[in-house]
Amino acid sequence: MASIEFLHFCEHAFWDSRGQPCLIGVIGSDVYAASFPLRIASLTIAIAVRVSAGDTARIRLELGPPSGDAERAWNLSVPGPPKGGQADAVAFLPFRTLALVFDRPLTVEARLIEDGQVLATKAMRIIMGDPPRRSPIGPSPPDPHQ
Repeated sequence: MASIEFLHFCEHAFWDSRGQPCLIGVIGSDVYAASFPLRIASLTIAIAVRVSAGDTARIRLELGPPSGDAERAWNLSVPGPPKGGQADAVAFLPFRTLALVFDRPLTVEARLIEDGQVLATKAMRIIMGDPPRRSPIGPSPPDPHQ
């Protein structure tokens, strides 16, 4: 059975020039909308799957409400390395979805399933409103009045 190294929602994912996964715009657990419907032109689901030598993981990627029926689903086949070489390998799958439209606040979940068993889930809440303000990173600038 395959194991999942990571599962992320992000804006873009690809292999960099060194052959390493590169994820841009990783989305935490919340997406804030100023109004609805909210249209996301493109969303990438970045997946790293560890597969044993000689095996092929047959994984189903589902997108839908938590613990609900999938609204979209894709069947993925991920081959492991050949037997006699390395014991296992991690396959990076930058899986791009096309336009998503949300007509109301809700939670959407990505699920990876193999042989009926859920291997990993990742939820993303679509929330009405402005994101919380965050404090800047690093030291505060000196106070000019001191």
